[in-house]
Amino acid sequence: MLTEREFIEHIAEPELELLEEQLHAAYKKAPLVHAKGDHFHCCPLCGNLLLRTNKNILICEDDRCRTKRNSEKPGRTI
Repeated sequence: MLTEREFIEHIAEPELELLEEQLHAAYKKAPLVHAKGDHFHCCPLCGNLLLRTNKNILICEDDRCRTKRNSEKPGRTI
């Protein structure tokens, strides 16, 4: 997961110039429903967005990563 600023910095890299349109299409803003307050949390293992469940538990958005998770602590906060 990237902040908007990080995303802009990455797509400005010359080697990604040809992929700019596809990157804009592929990377969407995180839904606010998954924020805790005004922050999002990232998975400590893979860096993807942590989704908030109906029981208010944070889980990785990547099904494959969820099975590897052995820590309840979130990773980076954005």
